[in-house]
Formats: sequence, structure tokens, C-alpha cells
Amino acid sequence: MQSNEKELNRNLLLLVSKAHSIIAEMNRLSDHIPVVFRTNTDEDRRYKYILGQTEFMEEFIENHLEILRRFYVMFESVLLYAKDITDLCEQLQKGIYISQSVEIVLNDPNLNQLFIESIQLYGVMLLLIDYRIEGFIRERILVTYYRAKGATELTNIEEICDLFRSTGFDPRLASSKLPPEYPVDYFKRRQMPTNIVKMMIERLLQEDLYMQTRYYPSPEQRSTALAQTGSVCFILLFFLPDTLRRQNSKMNEIVHRFFADNWVISYYMGNRVDLSTAWEGFNAARSELNAVLNLEEVKHVIHDKNKMMETIEQDLKKYPEDLLLDEDYVLEHTTDILTCLRNANCTIRWAMLHLRTENPNWLKAIREFGTKIKKTNVLTQLLSVASLELTVKDMYQDLLSRKQEHWDQVKKSCSQRVTNIAEYFGNSQLSPETKNEDMESYFRSIFTQVDTLDIKEPVSAGRKAAKMIQALENVKTYQTIEKKFELLQAISAVQIDLKQMVNTCNCREDTLININVVANMAYAWDTAGEYIALMQESIQKKASIIGKLRATFLKLSTMLEFPLMRIVQGNSPDQESVAEYYSTKLVGFVRSVLEVVPASIFSLMGDIVRLQTERIRDLPSRIPVENLKDYAQLEARTQLALLTHKVVAFTDGLLEMESTNMGVIQIDPEHLLKEGVRKQLVLYISMIYDATCIFQSTQQSSSSAMTSTSRVDAFKVQLAKAYRQIWGLKSSFEYIQDYIGLYGLKIWQEEIQRVVNFYVEQECNTVLKHKVHDWQSKFQSEAVPIPLFQPRDQQSATFIGRIARELISITQPPLTLYSHAKVGWVDLNSALAVLSQTSNQNTSASPSLSVQPVEVVGGQVLSLLYQALDAPLLSGLDQLLGFMIAATLTRTLSAYARLTVKETGERIEILSKIKAPSGAVPILEHLEEAKREAENTASQLLNTILPDALARVGQLQLLRVHIQNRLHAAARQESGLLLGVLDNFNSALLIDVEAHRLQPTDQPQAPAVDGSAQAAVNQQNQTKSTEEREG
Repeated sequence: MQSNEKELNRNLLLLVSKAHSIIAEMNRLSDHIPVVFRTNTDEDRRYKYILGQTEFMEEFIENHLEILRRFYVMFESVLLYAKDITDLCEQLQKGIYISQSVEIVLNDPNLNQLFIESIQLYGVMLLLIDYRIEGFIRERILVTYYRAKGATELTNIEEICDLFRSTGFDPRLASSKLPPEYPVDYFKRRQMPTNIVKMMIERLLQEDLYMQTRYYPSPEQRSTALAQTGSVCFILLFFLPDTLRRQNSKMNEIVHRFFADNWVISYYMGNRVDLSTAWEGFNAARSELNAVLNLEEVKHVIHDKNKMMETIEQDLKKYPEDLLLDEDYVLEHTTDILTCLRNANCTIRWAMLHLRTENPNWLKAIREFGTKIKKTNVLTQLLSVASLELTVKDMYQDLLSRKQEHWDQVKKSCSQRVTNIAEYFGNSQLSPETKNEDMESYFRSIFTQVDTLDIKEPVSAGRKAAKMIQALENVKTYQTIEKKFELLQAISAVQIDLKQMVNTCNCREDTLININVVANMAYAWDTAGEYIALMQESIQKKASIIGKLRATFLKLSTMLEFPLMRIVQGNSPDQESVAEYYSTKLVGFVRSVLEVVPASIFSLMGDIVRLQTERIRDLPSRIPVENLKDYAQLEARTQLALLTHKVVAFTDGLLEMESTNMGVIQIDPEHLLKEGVRKQLVLYISMIYDATCIFQSTQQSSSSAMTSTSRVDAFKVQLAKAYRQIWGLKSSFEYIQDYIGLYGLKIWQEEIQRVVNFYVEQECNTVLKHKVHDWQSKFQSEAVPIPLFQPRDQQSATFIGRIARELISITQPPLTLYSHAKVGWVDLNSALAVLSQTSNQNTSASPSLSVQPVEVVGGQVLSLLYQALDAPLLSGLDQLLGFMIAATLTRTLSAYARLTVKETGERIEILSKIKAPSGAVPILEHLEEAKREAENTASQLLNTILPDALARVGQLQLLRVHIQNRLHAAARQESGLLLGVLDNFNSALLIDVEAHRLQPTDQPQAPAVDGSAQAAVNQQNQTKSTEEREG
């Protein structure tokens, strides 16, 4: 029997842990739904017909196959989970588990939780999937994956499609617009055993499934104690629609037990539901809820909660931080502190959930009668409660860790004091009048009683110590003692030691468990995000409040216990991935709150830049005395000092926060500051380039209407604008780096390189078949994300693509001509005028030119490009042009292949018409036709495709040559030594390679170099060969 129970327990535990893992994977995937499946917004309508086009279908599937596979596996896992549950229920009913049945399992406190949770979590999975992944998206994902794999590989595809077809539910609409009787029909698609679900609900009505009532002794806290049990009942009821529709008595019992004073509940990790709208389509449920929670009763509940908010506000003031530092004070007032924490947490829970009430009448009542039930008050109390909890928990943990040591120390001190008093009454030589054998005997007995106290029996020891304290209090009234101050003081010291021993006995681990239970905030996973703005406002007003926020973050980390508890118990292999996912989400919340610090720093940095550039004059090396006052600029420099002080205050406020563990991830304040600064820097850099690199050809439908010179002038204006803004950002960042304790130049170089690589990668997606999505990029980061803006034209995805295409556009052959003499592109019309004047002057006596070709793109434009974009961006532009060349060549070869294949097919068709040798004349006709087809193909290749491709490749390659020359010149000027090292390394490497080629047996092969060194070598080789060709 025991072995069967263990096996059943293990199977149930594995099922429940699997359910939590599936939910985590579903949440993870819902954040990465391909945009092509979302066609309900104007921005996405351009993808509407892509899935119906064979031309795009293969490319789309190839780029999204892995994410589609994960979606399908997740859907299939839910289906298999439902089958496992029904199989387990069937086995229990058939008696396959010996000595186990449904009734026995539901009466077993070790099994009933897991058994009931197994069915409840299936319902949770269905609801969350419908909420996170809309029905039409699920259908498109399944159809696309079916097209990619076929029916032979997807054995469960029909059942999966039946289970996850659209329900008609739209999460973007109000809950009042739910489909009729939603989600009963959805749950019926894979029905759970009705009789078992009924038995489960009966069990929930009879007992507290999670045994929380012992932690909430007050009757007013019953709804909080039964909240988790009530959320389980809420889900199970959808498997019994008849109960929701017709069984008024049963629904009355359910509402009175679980929902008598709360109607907004959290059914899984903060996913809320308002019963007034969720049960709107069910007659019995709606009528009983309205009967119990009529408007007058709702107002009464709100009034009580509002009064409790006022009471908690006063209670929290009783425990200032200075008193909480006293261990004895905390131990003596533990009961009062626990009561305060229970009341506060219950009230905060109610307020956070019910401020999202969807019933308009009830929401109006909260606003009218709940004057204290506001988000600002809730946040204030949450910060205070979290700080109190953290202080008490830390103190208790410290006391528990040294409980025995502290006990021994106090016991020894108490025994010594009692011995001293006894000797005082027994020593007649020093003072004969103090000798008192009765008192000596009494204190000797006290010593014996103290010596028998044992911390291993805390209840008995505590009672004995308390009795001794009272007995000593009575002894103080004796005539021989009350007149002797030093003796009274000694006895009081003994009482203090005994009191400490009583407190030590009362320091139990149960107190920590109580605090952890009442402090749990699993209900706030989805609600906490609504308080980010308020938290940020608090930080902006007072940066030192971050210390209290740390306690709040630790309180919020209790949310991780709920999904991980069963996974850890079942020793699931998904434990690490699930813990990392939820921890990452929680750390993301902390970053969202604290990013106001670097955001404020950068905002102040803008004011600093304006002061430095517009008001404060540069100081010369020598200042005449009479001009000293003019250069002082006291008002401007005072303002600069105030701004700098604010920057330092924000930085210090964040750095004062201690390192904190959020799940499996540790948060370090210095690291958070660095990440926040990097995030803001990346955002500012990206926004500047995206906003300034917008050119007239991008905004005009016909670029040919503009002359090449006017377009170049507009191009220069935008580049100069980008340069000014980037220079201002960089100079102000260099100014504040010492005040925030970061290496500004290092961060600048690392982040701008990452930004360039990311945008080049995303831009290359426009010319490559194998695409890298932004969330798949190795240059993207969750902590320091690079923003991806909406494209500003139909060709380019990013600003670097717009720069490249503008360069290509203003140097295209119809408008410009490349001049070796000018080492750049010149205007075609001016070049033709020069040629015409030259030909005319060849016949005249004075060959002087009055017209010079107008330079379009040359050294001046490239210098401006280098100033505006800096080396990393210019290098990225070169890389993008290289990809464009490769794409052009690929398209050309594809066109050639299509034409030649087409030509070969047509020739075969022509030659297949040839009949017997007697038809000599028809043969000649067919050969003539084949000859004409071949000539047409060759003409199309030579006159259209190849010239255009070669011209484009040549143009792009010339642009790359100029960019590389500019980079080489800048490297020679700014880092000549490093460039010399690279040149020498390049030469040595080439010599070794050549030696190995000539004598492979005698000369070893040159050692491999890493990617960065190899790239530098390749660039140097290209630059040298270019210089040799131009020379």
C-alpha cells in the first residue's frame, strides 16, 4: 500500500510540475510571436497575404521554423497533459493503483492537493493560452507549421487544432464582451471527469486545501486565508457548467465561503478575473454573487477596508526604525508586529486587486467611499510593510543562527550575578550586618533553578524563567533589600538576563514561517507593473527611498515560490529554465523601476550640455584681472554645480542599495547603474541617428526631380546635424563620468560598436534570405536593449540603410561620373560641359578652362561622414555595402540561371518537334528558331542584366574603397603606433603564408588568428591594394 501511495504521489507531482513548466514556456513564447501572424493593426496589414504566397512561404518557414516548432511542442504538451490526467483518473476509478481510489486520494492530505491541482492547472493553461496567444494567431501558427512538416510527422495535429481553434475571445476587449458562457465550450473540447470534479469541489467546501487559516486567525482575514483554495474552485467550476447555470444553493455556498467580501481574484501568478463579469453569462452564479455582494454590502466592505487602511497607517508608525534595531523590543512585541503585518498584507492585497474592478458601479463606490484606497497610499504602505518585514526577518534569522550561543552567554551571566548576590549575603567578614543565611539559601536555590534551564525545552524553560522574574520582583520589596540601591540594581540585572532568556525561548522558526506566508505576493505578478510610475516618482522626489524599495523588491520576489515549489519538489529537469525565466522577469521589473535614475542623469546631462555650450565661456590660459569677473559667470557655474550635485545624489541613492538576490539572479547596484547608463546611452544614440538621418530622397516619391548637387547639400546638412547632437552627447557623457564612477569612454565605444553591429545585421535582413530576428541577435540584450524603430521608407529598415542608399543614390551613374583626377564623383552635366569646352578649345589657340567639374562626393563628404558617424559606424557602412554587393551578384547569377534554364527548356521543346530525317526543311526551320531564342537570351544578358549589375557592383566597390581609405587615414593620424603594429603583423603573416605555399613541407602553416585580427588584416590588405591601384 505504501509503495502504491508513493508511486501515485510521484506521478501526480510530475504531472503538476510539468504543468508549471508548460505555463512558463507558454509565457516565454508569447513574448516572441512572429509579427507576420499579427495582421489586426495598420502597421501589420502589409503582411496580410504573405502566407498565401508560395514565393514568400519557403523563406518565412525557413526563418521561423524553430519558433514554430516550439509553439507546436507547447500545444502538443498541453494535449498530452490532458490525456495523462484523464488516464490517471481512469486508472484510479478502475483500481489499477492497489488500495487507492478517488475517495481515498481526496481524503489524503498528502495527495489531495496534487490531485486537485492537476485538473485545475489544465484549466489555467487553457485560459492563459487564450489570453496570451489569441485564437487567430494559434490557427495561423498551426496551419503554417502543418504546411512546413506535413501530416506524417504531426500525428496529433487534428486533436491539437480542435483543442486550440479560436474561441472568439479577444483579450484586448473589455471582459464584459466575453463570448457567451465563455470558457465552458472551450473547456468541453477536452472534458475532465465530471464526477471527480464534483467531488473535488465538495472537498474544497469542507476543508482548507492549503491549510492557511492557522496563519490568519482573525475572521476578517478568512477570504485571504482561503484565497488560493477559492481560485482553484473558480477554475474547476468551468468544468461543471450546470452548477454555474442552475445550482443556486451550491453557488450560494461557494460565494459565502470564498467570495463574501472579494470579487476580484488572482487565479494564477497575478492573472486577475472579476467575478461580476466572468460569471455574467451564468444565471445561478450571477444571481448568488449579486445577492451576497449587493451594492450596499459592497459599500460596507469598502468602508471597512478604508478604515483598516487608516488603522494600518497608524500602526506602522509605532515601529520606527530605531526601535526595530533593539532585539529585545522586537522579541517582546512579536505578537503585535505579526498582527500588524497580517492586517496590512490582507488590506494591501484587497486594494491592489479591487482597484482593477470592472463593474462600473462597484468601482464608483470604491472611488467614493474608499478615500484611502488609492494607489499612492497602497504603495506607501507597501514600502513601509516591506521594510518592517525585512527588518524583523533579518533579526530573527540572525537570532536563530546564534540562539544557542546567545542562550549560553545570557545563562552564564545570570548565574554569575545570582552567585554574587548569594555571596553578598553569606560573606560576614567584610560586612557582618549583611549576612543573611535565609537570603543566601534563597539565591543559591535561584542559581540551581537557572542552572537547570535548558533551551532544548523552550516552553518549560520560558515558564520557569518567567516565574523567577516575578519571584525576584517580590524579593525587592523585602526590608533588607529595598533600601540598598546596589542590591536592587544587581537583582534587576538578573531579571533582565532572565527576560532575555524568555525572549530567546520565544524566538522560534514558526515566526519566520508566519511572516513568509502573510508576506507572499504571488497575486501581484501582473499588478505590480501598474506601480512602476509611482515608484519612479518617489525616487525622483527622494533618491534615498531606494533603500525601502530594496525591501519591496525582496517582498515581490516571494512571487517566485508559487510556480517553483512543485517543480523543485518533483526534481524536474525544467527547474533551472523556469527559475531563470521568472527571475529574469522579476529583474526586468526592478530595472524598469530603477531606470529612472540613469534616465534622470541623462536628462540633467542635457541641461549640463546646454550650459557648457551656450552660456559658460571657455577659459583661456591667461585671464586679465579686469576680465576675471566676466569669466567667473557665478550664476551659470552655480547652476552647473547644482545639476552636478543632483546627478551625484541620484547615483549615491542607487549605490546605497545592497546586493539583492531575485530568484536565481543577483542584483548588484553598481551593475544596475552601469546597465541603466548603457541603456540610456544606446537609446539616445539610436534616437539621434534615427531622427537626423532622414534624407529628402526618402521623403520624396521621385528623387530624380532633385539635382545631384542639391541632394548632396541636403545630405551634408543632415550629417552636420547628427554630428552636432552626437558631439554634445559625448562631451556631456565625458563630463559626468567621474561623478557617477564609470568609465565613460569605454562604455561609449562598446555600446556604439554594439549598436552598429545590430543595425547592420538588421539592415542585412533586407538583402539576405536567411534572416536574423532582433530577439535572436547576439548583439541584442534584455538588460540593455537596442530599440528597433519603424522603417521610414520601403527599402531601408534602419538609419544605416538610409545612409547607404542615399550615398548610392547621389552617386548613381545617370547623375554622376567617377573622376580619378578628383578622386570622387562629379556632376555628370558639369563633366560633359568640361569635355565639350575641352574639345572646342583644342581647335583654339588659348586652351584655358573656364568651367570645372562640380564635385558631388569626395573627400569633403567622406570627412563629414567620419565626423558624424565615427569609425564604428563608417566600418558598419562598409560592411553593409559588402553585403549589398553579394546580394547583387546573387541576384544576377539567379537571373542568369533562370534564363539559361528557360532557354535550354525551350530548345528541348523545339528539337522535340523534329521528326523523321525526310523532313529536312522543317529541321532547318526549328534550328533557326532555336538560334533566335539563343540570341534573344544573350542579348538580354549582355544588354540589360550584366551591365546594370556590373555598374552597381563597381559603384558600391568604389564607395567601399573611399570609406576604407578614410578609415586608414584616420587610423594613421589617431593611432599610428597601433596601425604600424597591424601593418607589420599583416606583412609577417603574408610572408609566412607565401612561404608555406612555396614549401609546404619545410615551412609550417601560419597560426590561426581570431576574427577581429583577421578582419583587421583583411581591411589592411584591401587598403594597400587600393592605394597601389590608385597610384
